[in-house]
Amino acid sequence: MLSCDETLFESIVFLDFFADMPDPRQAVKVIYPSPEVLLLTLCAVVAGAETFTDIALYGQQKLGLLRRFLPFAFGTAPHDRLETIFAALDPEAFATCFAAWVAQSRPGEFGQGDK
Repeated sequence: MLSCDETLFESIVFLDFFADMPDPRQAVKVIYPSPEVLLLTLCAVVAGAETFTDIALYGQQKLGLLRRFLPFAFGTAPHDRLETIFAALDPEAFATCFAAWVAQSRPGEFGQGDK
């Protein structure tokens, strides 16, 4: 089991892989920043979430935990907002970022080495 410091480091590493992914939303209208949405989604899916409703519920229940890593100033996004955010993302850019993170997490597997 990872310590809190190790978990924080791992979440930052995860977010680093998505730092250059374009966010098509208008910056002045963003209430739920991409890093918060991505971290929420990762944590929720790892915890067993299978739908946007599950992810939103996880966010409501684990907001205190999530705020250890990022501000979540407006709380976590509701399920319909999560759907809208993910629908707007470029799927190829997301897949590229995600694959790079997975490859770094599991060096030697997936036909790639360290990043």
